Amino acid sequence: EVPSILVTAGKLNARKLHLEQARFLEKALEVERKLLGADSPSVCKIEGSLIDGYISLRNFPAVRPLLLHICSVTEKELDTSPEDYIRALARLGQFDLDQSRLKEAESELKKALDLVKEKKVNKELQVLLMRSWADILNQTNRQKESQETLKKADALEKTATDLP
Repeated sequence: EVPSILVTAGKLNARKLHLEQARFLEKALEVERKLLGADSPSVCKIEGSLIDGYISLRNFPAVRPLLLHICSVTEKELDTSPEDYIRALARLGQFDLDQSRLKEAESELKKALDLVKEKKVNKELQVLLMRSWADILNQTNRQKESQETLKKADALEKTATDLP
């Protein structure tokens, strides 16, 4: 069952057993793909956890293909679960930004930001994307626009009633 797989992976991660976590999740992913199919939401949850393990291991080449797969699966449900796709796209954009793939990051984050506005998702996700967008603006020498975006994000966060 996927929840128990993720709990075990979380325990391995908490104990800094990243290699064991990655190996465990790789095996679980192999089995779940056979049982449920590659495009199952449960498979995506395992892939998301595996991404964390790969990042801890600094195995960056293995991360982007998983992020792209999660985006392709969640995009199919954009009309019914827009937040899942927007979060996946934001995670891909932030990863590309962290890896200095600025062109890809800008495109992904812009698309996610546009979807946040169009789909009217919760304010927490809006703030998250606005801050990621400000980060890309800052890193591409658009500091004034970055600061304006950060101010808007801060103002939105102060009015948010759906934040914990």
